[in-house]
Parts: sequence; C-alpha cells; structure tokens
Amino acid sequence: MIEAIPYLIDKRKDKTTIQFIIRLKGQRLRFVPGISVETKFWIDNSRWCKENKQYPDGYLNNLQIKKYKQLIEDTLNEFQEKLINPTQETFKKAIQNKIDDLNLTEGGTISESKQKEIDEYEKSQHFIHYAELFKSKSTKSKSTINTYSTAIKHLMEYQSKLNENSKTPISIKFADIDMNFYNSFRQYLLDKDLSKNHIGGILKNVIVFMNGAKEDNLYKWEKPKGFIVEKEDADTIALTIEEINKVYNLIFTEELIKEFYPDIYQNNLRSMIKSLTTERDRFLIGYCTALRISDYSRINDYNIEDGLISIWTKKKDKKVYLPMHRYLRDIIERNKGLKLPKISDQKHNDALKEIFKIAKVNNPIKTTITKGGKRIEDIKPKYELVTSHTARRSGATNMYRNGIDLLYISRLLGHSKIEQTVKYLKITTKELANSMKNNPYFTGE
Repeated sequence: MIEAIPYLIDKRKDKTTIQFIIRLKGQRLRFVPGISVETKFWIDNSRWCKENKQYPDGYLNNLQIKKYKQLIEDTLNEFQEKLINPTQETFKKAIQNKIDDLNLTEGGTISESKQKEIDEYEKSQHFIHYAELFKSKSTKSKSTINTYSTAIKHLMEYQSKLNENSKTPISIKFADIDMNFYNSFRQYLLDKDLSKNHIGGILKNVIVFMNGAKEDNLYKWEKPKGFIVEKEDADTIALTIEEINKVYNLIFTEELIKEFYPDIYQNNLRSMIKSLTTERDRFLIGYCTALRISDYSRINDYNIEDGLISIWTKKKDKKVYLPMHRYLRDIIERNKGLKLPKISDQKHNDALKEIFKIAKVNNPIKTTITKGGKRIEDIKPKYELVTSHTARRSGATNMYRNGIDLLYISRLLGHSKIEQTVKYLKITTKELANSMKNNPYFTGE
C-alpha cells in the first residue's frame, strides 16, 4: 500500500516547510507542497499540527496536508495501475498537473509551465495558424502550394470580417469547422463573386488542412455530410492539328507584329519576337509530349534515346515512354536542346494568348461559368481560352484522333481509369463511335 508521509524539512527552525516522502520500489520520491508550520505545534508521531487557540492555523494546515496526501497517493496508484514506476521528475509533474487542473476548474492561478502548455495548445488549435504550418511543411508541387496560399488568404480575410462586428477577438479554431462555418464561409466567397470551381478549390483545401490536423493528432474531425466541394466542368479547349500547324509554321516578323500592335516601339520589337518564339516552342513541347510542364521542363539529352523520350513523372512517380514528335526534333535543333529560359505561369499564359491571336485562332467559343452563384454565358475568341495546360490536353486529344491506343494515352497522362481519360479528352461520343465503326467486331471482316 502506497503511503505519502509528511515530514518537517528542518526541525531546528521555529518555522519550517512540510515535505512528503514516499518510498516506492526502492525509489525515494519527494514533494514539497509549500505548507509552512510552526515547529512547536507539530505532532511528530501523528504527523499533524496541533489545533488550539494558540495555533489557529493548525486546522487549515491539517486540511491541506490531508488533501495533498490523498492527491499524492491517488496519483501514485494511477501510475501503479498502468505498471509505471515514475521518476522524481515524472511524479512531480503529474502532481503539479493535477493541482493546475483543480485551479483551472475553480478559476485559480496555475503554474507558469501549465500556462505555457495551455498557450501552446490554444495556438495549435488555431485553424489558420495550422494551415500556414501545413503549407510551410508541404512537399507538394508549387502549383498546389499556391492553392494553399489562396485558401489561407481568403480564410484570413473572412476572419477579419468576423472581427469587424465582434466585441471580443475571434480566431477560427478547429472546433469551429462545422456546417455553420461551411455555410457562412461559402456565402462570404459567393459574395466575392468567385467562380464555383474557385470556391470548390478553397473548400477542398479547408478539408485538406483539417485532415492534416487529424493525422497530426491535433483534432479529431469527421467531415460533415453537407461539407461538399462544388465543381463544374470548366470550359477547357483542345486545339485541332490544323490550329497547331498554324502556330508551328508561324514566323514572327516585325511586319506581322506591327499588324497586331501598331503602336509598339521599335526597340521592343526584337525582344517581343524572341519572347513569342520561345513561348511558342515551350507550348509545342507540351503539346508533342502531352506531359505536365513540371515533367517536360526536365527533359535532357539523356532522356532521349533511339527516338524515344523516357522520364519519371513527378506527380505519379511513374516512368513513361513516348516517341519523338517531328516538331520536337525541329525545336531541339533550333534551341540546341529542350531547355528554355524559366518564366512564370502567368507570363507564359499571357504570351500564349498573344501567339494564338496572331495565328488567328479566333473562332468564337461559347463559355459558361457560375460566379457568385449565378450562371453566366459568354462568347469568346478561342485564343482567349488557351493556357499552358491546353498543350497537354490538345496533344492527348490529337493522339487519340490519329488512332493512338487509348490505354497508352491513359498511362501517359497518369490516369488510373480509362473513364478519366475519356472525360479528359475533348472527344464527343459520336467521335468515339466513329473511331470504332471500322473495327472487325462491327464489320464482320
């Protein structure tokens, strides 16, 4: 049986402090609760203070000694039940935690270490703070991390708006991420006139952050059923081989540039011609390989052998092989390789719109988008819809239109299901049927 026995630390003094000594499996554990007594009123045999008129503090001291004794014995019994033999430090910390818990319940003062622990815990429960930590530790691609930044930016703005009408500071916690938050935050994003896919991307990252907190054992979160990520098919395009050929054969001359930009300064002409030529080549590399920019930008001489390109893809971590396209041979010859100067995605996309405008890829395309909860239809010239990803989609689509096996295309794209590839390709069901009508299965030949 465990027994916590109170002793006087120094009997020679008129007033001294109580200490508890516990002997447990060869260990000597000690706890000093901070109770001071007058030595002459201490009864050594019974381990209590005298309670009389001469020593009115005796009653209170005895109550405290009794409570500390019980607390210490209960704590050590809990250790024993768990088959733990605590060290002096572990024992002392456990006692202090119980005392701090009592004070927290009753509104008393707590130890500095407990306050620090509470502050750290409170900070760890701040959703946006965690989201920033999650982003800083992420090993995802740059484009994915950019979406984290976008989500955090909107969350911070939303939190600031909540604080505008609040008398006390509001900080979004993990526990706040429920359907009330979803409905309120979603409405905030709708009021900002964001598209359905943009809102869906932000809400998707809220789920990513919360799942991260769950994996880090910071908060047990189960996504509510109504916490959905809205999405609509984007108005993506695929370019025809004829349109690709127009761009490939395009020669940027000063006269051609001036036709579209009559006010351009002479000094800017050469740099513009060089820039447009480089970005045209960059786009065509993406088209010919149907790879992501993060993959085709890493192609070196050693990736090319016997007319085949081989490379490990970053996102899927799989090795793919593809035949060398004739356009690539020309680009390699002109640029002495496939390495082109680095450029931001935005500048590349801006240049592509200029290139396809000059190439007169301008047939009207009907677009639809949901913004601010309202469906908006518009007619745009095709060149306005061209982005860096159009190269990959167009390459894959034209491969299929020219009889390349769908399974090969699917593996090249890194898709896990054929259905995903069919949806990705800008191919109509009629085109799919036409591609199969000469199959011996249907012709009987």
